[in-house]
Amino acid sequence: MDRRHFLPILAAAAALALFGLAGCAELNTDLPAPVSPGVNVHPEGVTEPTSPDWHGNAIRENNWDLRECQKCHGVDYAGGTAGSSCNDCHAAPGGPENCSTCHGGVNPAPPRDLNGNTSRTAVGVGAHQAHVAYAGGLCVGCHLMPGENLFGYPHMNDGTTAAEVVFGALAYKRTNVPGGQYYSSSVPTVTPNPVWNGTRCSNVYCHGDFKNGNRANSPTWSDTTNASDFCGTCHGAPPVGTHPLNNACSTCHTGVVNAAGQIIDRTKHINGKLNVFGLEYSTW
Repeated sequence: MDRRHFLPILAAAAALALFGLAGCAELNTDLPAPVSPGVNVHPEGVTEPTSPDWHGNAIRENNWDLRECQKCHGVDYAGGTAGSSCNDCHAAPGGPENCSTCHGGVNPAPPRDLNGNTSRTAVGVGAHQAHVAYAGGLCVGCHLMPGENLFGYPHMNDGTTAAEVVFGALAYKRTNVPGGQYYSSSVPTVTPNPVWNGTRCSNVYCHGDFKNGNRANSPTWSDTTNASDFCGTCHGAPPVGTHPLNNACSTCHTGVVNAAGQIIDRTKHINGKLNVFGLEYSTW
């Protein structure tokens, strides 16, 4: 190439390079600062339950999928790239994934239900607390438990927001006891066939489908009269049939009930077994 042509081309290339460098420097100056830990990206009312911007509302609208929170706060919710731990407030075991975060309060059973209802007339609330008190709080008696698969089947990713009633072994408990002074072996064994119709449970061991039980009187789930809290709902007081006509329950059911008719050991009540005279008969 002729030297006379080469020098102008070289000068033009150098000028172009300098222009490009200057442009890059100007663009870099205009870039926003990187987000650092501790920067608040939530609305001001995110921690206020009475605010429309409370984070619980956003999580509910997202079908309670806490994986969105994990993107910034870490898989363990301990801070992550956000530098703010969810576990400071959600101090129960499991942090935000504790059952009481989405439903429940003092324990993992409603009230509160997923829609925030606290009235017993709401089907999401109903008699949950009564079952916690009288049946030992065994959720598996009526529901499949998610275990470690919190965001999958049978918990959240099952195609519905409603809690499916899937009865556990206690609801199907067949009941019979050896014949003797007080119990006749001629009474047929009862084999429950539990059904939940959205209002009440029927044909379930827990509510009278057992020997000498009151099989026809299953309380409604949202009954506000607390009828299920008293003896006589699931069985007579005293039970009918082959049971002796003695309403002093504590005479025979020692260690289970006191003289005032109060259950003193809930592990021996609605437990699928017969506790009498200090002995425990296993049911079939």
